Amino acid sequence: MRFCSQNREMTLAEFLDMQTEKVKANRRITPLCEPEDFIVQAESFAAERVGQELARKVSEALRLSAIGTADHHGGIYCAQTFQSDLLFGQILKKLGGGGGGGTKLGKVIPILSCGQVRMNSSTYQRGISIFTNRDNIHNLPIFPLTSKLQLAFSASKIDHELISRFRHHYVDLSEAGRLEKALDEILRTAYETAYAQNSVRFEDQVTRIGTALSSGLFSPSSDAPVIIYLEIESLLTPLLLRELSSRDTLTSKLLFDERFNKYFVTEVLDDEAEPLSSVLFKMVDDKGQYFRVDLTSENTLCGKDLEGNKITIPMTPQTVIDLIEQRRLVPGLFLTTLLTVFERGMTCMNGVFASMYTPRWQKHLVHMLEAEGMKQEADVIRAYDTSGYVCGPVFAVCKGDGYITPAGPVEFWMGKPDFSTVEKLMNETRLWDAQLMGLTIMYDDLVRYNEREDGWYRAITEGSKNSFKENVIINV
Repeated sequence: MRFCSQNREMTLAEFLDMQTEKVKANRRITPLCEPEDFIVQAESFAAERVGQELARKVSEALRLSAIGTADHHGGIYCAQTFQSDLLFGQILKKLGGGGGGGTKLGKVIPILSCGQVRMNSSTYQRGISIFTNRDNIHNLPIFPLTSKLQLAFSASKIDHELISRFRHHYVDLSEAGRLEKALDEILRTAYETAYAQNSVRFEDQVTRIGTALSSGLFSPSSDAPVIIYLEIESLLTPLLLRELSSRDTLTSKLLFDERFNKYFVTEVLDDEAEPLSSVLFKMVDDKGQYFRVDLTSENTLCGKDLEGNKITIPMTPQTVIDLIEQRRLVPGLFLTTLLTVFERGMTCMNGVFASMYTPRWQKHLVHMLEAEGMKQEADVIRAYDTSGYVCGPVFAVCKGDGYITPAGPVEFWMGKPDFSTVEKLMNETRLWDAQLMGLTIMYDDLVRYNEREDGWYRAITEGSKNSFKENVIINV
């Protein structure tokens, strides 16, 4: 926020130019591992879900050496992160690849979404979200309340029973307005198809849903992109297992060489009390509900499940590999960043929180490697600019009676703007205004319940000084 405040007149186009230059600078560094195995794995992963032609475009985009990530399971449920996904597409375009118009199938924007969030995450809220109220966020959940503690990584697919329940609560076609008609069409087009229902888990279903939604978000004449959401934990599992099976990889050394145990156990994330050990893995129970496990000085992963039972796991290669293969142990954000950024040199355009964590992880990683005599690895990792950030600014809005709200996929579906219009907004909107509007999603996370102000939404709207008058995608 300080950067945005100090650069109030900077446009999003100028801001994205800065992010693009970071990618170009990082590409000049020889990585510890060539990223081709990751790119080939991503193409195979995407092909299983959306077909070979789109998968090939995923690999073409990834060869530009940038990856877009978010703090949730994909922008198809959240206005803020959906718009950030489109902004990441502009970075790909500036790098000479996807994000703009293209062939009949469009250029592809691959997004590595995060499955290790609970279903009640503020930017997820158990399913579809739409913004229709001035003083609140109107969530339309598709998953039941009983799943709120479950990780998206572990969720079963959205089946016909869940869709029927959603229709009952939110889609009354007998008195259908604009919203109800759009929701009904989205369900029929993206959720109820055999294409989506043939999925095994929600993890691969959301890739198919997002791809189907992309086809209906813009006017038919638009040469618009297709957004491909790939869950990063499932995507990277084969690479992680391969590295854990060898004693020579950096990942294996960090986890199983006892020289590094003391750093993970004792070093903390700057001013936070959280040790580095807390970002290695997450654990799920039989219901897919998350509980925390930390690395201990005894070289075990230790925690308590939701019933209070103590869980102790030996930190040995075979034990860890077995639990990962069983989808009980979920690779944490540090490990996914290690595989993609620190080892393979990809520039990660992070979400708002990860953009703060990644430079901290980088500092600690360089310190422990240097302390243990691994100077070459430390020098390479130190050289990367890890400050990439794109998830947060909002450039397209809906207009109500005296207020504006971020426009998400449902609203885009209702308005079907031309992609060239959206691209114009992405280039010309001021970064400061876009950041203020993005805070509407974060309000519940940043402000305690008893400190929230009446009319907070209007205050944020007025903070933009009405510079969004040209940014209205739809009137709600």
